[in-house]
Order: sequence, then structure tokens, then C-alpha cells
Amino acid sequence: MNTIVKITLEFYGFFQSLSLTLLFLSCITNVYGQSNAAHKYLGVYRLGLFYSNNGDYVKAKQLYEKTIEDGWASGDTYYKLGCMHEWGQGGPIDLNKAIEYYRIALQHNYSKREASEALSRLGVFDEVILPDSVLHFTAENLYKLGKQNAEGPDENLSLTFAYYKVAADKGHPFAAKEIVEMNDRHGTPIDDDALVERYKELATKEMIIWVRKNHNFAWDAGYSYHYGVGCYSSIQKAEECYRIGAVNGSASCLWKLGWIEENKGNLTTAFKHYKVAAEKGQGMAMFDLARCYEKGIGTLLDLSKAIQWYQTCSEAPYASASDAKKKYKYLKNKIV
Repeated sequence: MNTIVKITLEFYGFFQSLSLTLLFLSCITNVYGQSNAAHKYLGVYRLGLFYSNNGDYVKAKQLYEKTIEDGWASGDTYYKLGCMHEWGQGGPIDLNKAIEYYRIALQHNYSKREASEALSRLGVFDEVILPDSVLHFTAENLYKLGKQNAEGPDENLSLTFAYYKVAADKGHPFAAKEIVEMNDRHGTPIDDDALVERYKELATKEMIIWVRKNHNFAWDAGYSYHYGVGCYSSIQKAEECYRIGAVNGSASCLWKLGWIEENKGNLTTAFKHYKVAAEKGQGMAMFDLARCYEKGIGTLLDLSKAIQWYQTCSEAPYASASDAKKKYKYLKNKIV
């Protein structure tokens, strides 16, 4: 019997729906151009997504589990099953099962980061014992190792935490900030609130001192002080960090200085900061510069320049691009 016919009959019995069976087959043929015993499992996974996206978690769970039974499951499948067991989708909450699936997903490249974050969310951190040779590294080198691991494609939060903790214990304020931030965002193995508080105080007190010595920390510290990320909020310290960064060529720091000056009511100064930062290619500053021209903030109202900068911003790889595109179209139609 033809392979496609066999699979159609097999899955028509499972779905009890010709339309869903045909959808399943199209998932296979759209990707591979053929249908065989190996490729059908991609269709099973995609159909699982279909059911999950439409709220039928029971059916989705069955399909994901089928790929595991037949030995074709990907890391993403294990991750999704972990989520379903964690949140009680398609069955009762089973955190032990969720952790089991997340741990398996952690072994697959395409699901490492998500699985690592899920495990930390559940308070599961694997103990990482750094070798003695690493423990003797400087606080700065340990911090850099933590940062590299955190920003890499295969982030392991347990390892990142281990690097940051040793660096923080050696007095590195940015490592301390990262630990507090991780604790707020994911939870960490630290069950001592007083210790977390000491890390937060270290970050708050010392980051500004490090920035004065090394302007490369200016943006990170300024943003953290500005919004209270991993430290106590301080607009005064944020402003100083931004100024140090701006003097040393940081367009992002200059843009944030514009924000602070605008909030103080110093509109002309804010406009100047936005303009210089935008001309240096800072996309968010482009949006704020266009807004100034559109509304006459710190400068004369000039819709043609507003349109120009909204258009430029819409083409930049920044979060403001989508809003800039809408503004560009609105103003363009307004003055036609």
C-alpha cells in the first residue's frame, strides 16, 4: 500500500477528522515534499502546536508524548511538555514531571536557554563547583566569564550564578547587581534575604565608583540606577553615569540624558541631546527627536523634519521602529 495512504488511514483513526488529517499531511509535505515514516513525526509535533494554540491541551499533550514514545522528540517538545506539567495544561500540575522534562530539554541546543530559565523559575539550580584554578581568578575575570555565559547561546543559569557569586564575594559590584537581578527575575539558591540585601547595597554603593574609573560600565550602571535594577534607584547616580558615558561617546547614554533633562523641564537641552544621539545612529533617540519636531519640544515645530526622523527611525533595528512607522504614515497623510 502507498505510504501516504497508510499514514492517512492511521491518523484518520487518531484524529477522527479528515480535515485535520489532511492538515497533518500538509505539515509534512510542505516541509519535505514527501511523506514517510520518519517525516510524519514533524507533522505530529506541528499538529500538537495546532491543538495547543487552540486550547486543546489534552490532545496536544498526547501528540507530544507520541513523538517521545516513537523516539522522535526534539528539545522543544520536552520543553513544551515541561510547561504543560508546570502549569497544569492537559492534566494536573506535576512539578516533578515538569522538572524531569526541563532537564531533558536542557540537553538540546535549541531549548537550553528556555529550559534553564524554567528550572530556575522552579528554584532548581544545579550545584556548580568551580575548579580551584578558576576561584583564583580576579573578580573582573570571573564577572566576564559569567557575562559571557549569560549572553551566549547555551546559557546555563547555574554556571552563570556560580561565576557571579564568586565575583561578588570578591567585591565586584556589577556581579552583585547581576545576582540581585537574577534573584528578582528567576530566584536563586540564596535563601538568605540579608545576603541578597548586602549584594544590593554593594551594587548601589560601588557601581558609581567603578564607572568613574572605567566609562565602559556607564550604560549598565546608569540604566540600573535609573530603574532600580539590581540596586536601589538613584536618578542622581544615573545621571552621573550617563554623563560619563556620553562624554566618552555613548549615544545611548546621551539619549537617556535627554530623558532626564526633559523630565526636569530643560526642553532645549533635552532636544540637543536627542539630536546628537540620533545623528550618531541611536534609534530611540531618533524617535524622541522626531517627537520634538512634531510637537515643538525644545525647538520650533517642523513636521517635515519630524516625518524625516520618524522614517529614519522606522528603518533602524530598535524597538521604536514599529511606532515610528505608524507615526510616519500618520503625519505623511496629514500634510498631504
